[in-house]
Amino acid sequence: GKTNRDANVRKVMNGKVLVTLRANKKVDILDAKLDKNGKLWYQVQPQGLSTVGFVRDYLLSISEIDMDREVKTYGESETSEEEQ
Repeated sequence: GKTNRDANVRKVMNGKVLVTLRANKKVDILDAKLDKNGKLWYQVQPQGLSTVGFVRDYLLSISEIDMDREVKTYGESETSEEEQ
């Protein structure tokens, strides 16, 4: 995915800002979670940075290819954990 405007990457959902990304910065999506208010957040790692944090859903543009890859990756890790 990539940011569709300037976006704050937070340490935890609704938490302290770690870094602000400029519009169109590419990010790797690691996870998706809902906060206590039911708002969707993505755990991301901006490409070229070691920072990992949370960004609200509306700040990212995500292609179907990104979503496909994330779903498959998540499904594969679930299977491997169960086998162990």
